[in-house]
Amino acid sequence: MKKLLLTILLAIPFLANAQNQTVVFYQPFSASTTLKDYILSSNTTAGGTSGGPIIDNNSARFDSFGQFYGNLPVNTTYSVDGDGLKITKSTGSVSQATAQIKGLNYGTDVVFAQFDINTSISSAISSGTPIFFYFGQGYTSNNNSDQNTILYQSLAIFFPTAGNVTPNSDFNIRINGNNSITFQGKQRITWIINRTGNAVNYTGLDNSSQTLNGNGDYHVWVGSTKINIAAPAPSNSGTPTMTDFRIRTAGTWTGFLTLDNLAIGYIPTDGSGKVLPVELTQFKAKTNASSVNLNWSTANELNASHFNVTRSSDGKTFGKIGEVKAAGKANNYTYTDFSPAKGTNYYQLLEEDFDGKIQKSEVVSAKIATSALEVTVEGTSSEGVILNIFSPKATTAKITLTNLNGQKIAERETVITDGYNKTTVPTGTYKGLLIATVNTPETTISKKTIK
Repeated sequence: MKKLLLTILLAIPFLANAQNQTVVFYQPFSASTTLKDYILSSNTTAGGTSGGPIIDNNSARFDSFGQFYGNLPVNTTYSVDGDGLKITKSTGSVSQATAQIKGLNYGTDVVFAQFDINTSISSAISSGTPIFFYFGQGYTSNNNSDQNTILYQSLAIFFPTAGNVTPNSDFNIRINGNNSITFQGKQRITWIINRTGNAVNYTGLDNSSQTLNGNGDYHVWVGSTKINIAAPAPSNSGTPTMTDFRIRTAGTWTGFLTLDNLAIGYIPTDGSGKVLPVELTQFKAKTNASSVNLNWSTANELNASHFNVTRSSDGKTFGKIGEVKAAGKANNYTYTDFSPAKGTNYYQLLEEDFDGKIQKSEVVSAKIATSALEVTVEGTSSEGVILNIFSPKATTAKITLTNLNGQKIAERETVITDGYNKTTVPTGTYKGLLIATVNTPETTISKKTIK
C-alpha cells in the first residue's frame, strides 16, 4: 500500500512528511456549549461538575477544573462558547486556575500538544505569566505541591506587558519571554518534546529539516513559524510514562483566553531517532450499480482540514468532485460518486491541511459497465473535429467526415481502447456543416457539427 504523506495543520498529523502521530486525547470544544459535558462525572472536587461523555470516549474528558488552592476563584471562570474553552478573569488580581486531563498514556518517545489559542485582554499585564502548560504524571486537582516533583516539562506563553498592549486588540504572544517575534489573532500552537535519549529528525511545519536533541528538548511552532527558544531542562527526567496534562492561568490581567482543538499524543520512533512513517490505512473504490462508493480510513489526522475527492477518466488528469471534512482523529470515511463516467473511473484523495498544504493518496479505480458505443463531438479546432469515443471494449473503428451532400471530407481508421478515446480528425480548410460517422464491427453512430 502506498503511503499518504500528511503535513501540518489533519489532519490530519502536525508534522510534515508523515510523522506517525498517535493521538491519545482530542477535543474540539465547539462540540458542546455546556461546560459540564467536558468534565468527568466522578469529579466533584475543586469546582468540578457532573457531566456526560465527550465524543464517545471516556478518556477524552477533562478530569478536573479548579484552582490549586480550593475552589475556583470568584474572579475567574471557565466556560465553553463559540471561541472554545474560555478562561475569563473579571479583575486584574492574581489567580491560579487550572484544568487537567489525567490518566492518559503518552508513550515514552516524542510527545506533543497542539491547540488553538486566542485572547482579548482589556487591561495590561503587570506581573506573572498568563498561561502555562505542563506534561507530568500524577497531578492532583487541588494542590500544587506536585508542581515540581512530578512535572516533566513546561511551556509558558506570555502576552504583552504593561504599556505594550492595546485593550481588546489582537493579541501578541511571546513564548517563554522571547520578544523577537509577535503574532496577532487566533494562532495554532504546536509543542513537541523529545523524551528519547537520541536526537530526532523531522520535517517542520515550514518544510524545513529540524532536529530535536534528546532528554527533554522541545520545539514550539506558532502556525508554521518556529520560535527559537531553548527548552528548559525537565523538572523530573525520571518520569517513566507521562499520564497528565495541565493548563494553568496566572498573572495579573483582565479579559479572557480561549483554547480549542486540543490534541495530545506521542510520536513513536525506532529507537535511533528516526520517526516512524504514517500510512493511510485503506482507500477503496467499489461500483454500486450506476454509482461508485469510496471508503478510506486514517490512522490519525491531527492537522487535516478536509479531503478533496478527485476523479479522472484516464488516470492522469483529475478534477475535484467533492469534499469531506476531516474528523481530527483516526476515522473511517465514505463518499459516493453518483455521476461517474461510463467505463473506468480513477479516484485520488487530496488531504488538505489547515495551512493549505496538500498531500496525495494512491489512485484507485472502479468500472461502470456499459454495452453501448458512445460518440461525443467535443468541438473543433484549426486542425479538425475533436471526437471523444467511449467503447465498452477494445476494437477498431473507421471515422468518416462528410458534408450534407455525402461528399467525403476526411476518413481515418484507428484502434480504440476500452473506455474513453479522444481523437482529432483533420478537415483541412473545409468550413461548414459536417457529419461525423464512427463505424465499428458492432455498430455505427453519426453526429453533426459545424466547423
